Amino acid sequence: MLLVALALTAAVHAAVFGSAAYFPVAGETERAISPLTVQRGVDFGFYYDFALRLAEPDGEQGAHATSADGERSPIPGIVLPLLLLAFDYGPGHTLPLALGYLALGTGFSAAWLWWLWRQGLSPAALGLFAVLPGPIWLTLNISTDMPFAVAVAAFALAYFGAGRSLSRWAIVALALVVAVLVRPNGIFLFLFLLAAAVAHLFRGGRPNLLVIALGAIPVAGLGYYYYPYLLAYLESSQGLSYFGRDQTEYLAGAFPDWPAVLDLLVSWSALLAAKVLYFAGLRPSYGETAAVLVAVRAAPGLILLPGLIWLFARARLEVRLFVGVYLLPFVFGAAQDRYNLAITPFLFYYGIDAWARAWTIVRAPVVRVMSRGPVQPRL
Repeated sequence: MLLVALALTAAVHAAVFGSAAYFPVAGETERAISPLTVQRGVDFGFYYDFALRLAEPDGEQGAHATSADGERSPIPGIVLPLLLLAFDYGPGHTLPLALGYLALGTGFSAAWLWWLWRQGLSPAALGLFAVLPGPIWLTLNISTDMPFAVAVAAFALAYFGAGRSLSRWAIVALALVVAVLVRPNGIFLFLFLLAAAVAHLFRGGRPNLLVIALGAIPVAGLGYYYYPYLLAYLESSQGLSYFGRDQTEYLAGAFPDWPAVLDLLVSWSALLAAKVLYFAGLRPSYGETAAVLVAVRAAPGLILLPGLIWLFARARLEVRLFVGVYLLPFVFGAAQDRYNLAITPFLFYYGIDAWARAWTIVRAPVVRVMSRGPVQPRL
């Protein structure tokens, strides 16, 4: 059944890619997406403009430009700009990089299908994962999401795999470097290693000074490099709305007529709950999108949201730390469903497990009632 799921995901990725070349897919807040046209959606323009600056003779100087008041400008991760330059991505020459993303996206889904199969998921669950719209859409949409998710997948599959061989640690180290060069929140992998090392100490283990150093030293340097980006991210996040209210409204208190303490407690709790729903994909459209497309996009959230909750209830400590550290930027900044791609397989696995256990609990009394036979009237 694994081979069937692998063939299915490859076929669906290829079919969507091919159809989008002739019938571009309309996004929510951007122009239609096609492998044959240059994209400008989400934050792609930030990376594309940075690549153009790097391509100039004084590109390196331009990359580290400062504003009029002397503040350093935000600097993106370098991987996507380098990919744009390497593939000469631009008008009339978009297909090579688009095909590269098709390979990345298909490989991402295939690798996690293998992992899910190893975890014992049913053929139906594997087939469902094979056609999840999120990975397919972000394969088509040129952004940092897919390269970042592939780097995180390599890290997670190597780190959480059986054994701790030298080759596995080499993959962990390489994936960690690539992830942090794709976009700033790749730092979470360093922070996870730190958190896991500290947790190991509390469980009575010996301190792994190498792992602690591997996590602590780069975090300081990367924090300095990405600090302007962090400030820009947090500032832009304030204007995002969740179910019709800006984040600033929630933070200031969405119920001004209530007592101040109660107002802030409920408002902040509501903001956190709204962010969880948005992160899982259970949100309204950002634009004028057909209801059926909104439903298709949101449907996986019915598995991912229970999976997120069940993961923190049932997963082993290191997995909970991994996902918990990953979620930190979205607690304080923007929470969007495209950001769940890197941990979608974990959420999907625990979501399927949560529904299976719920069905077992519900099914038992139903079976008992239905197996009693017809009711005999009492005279």
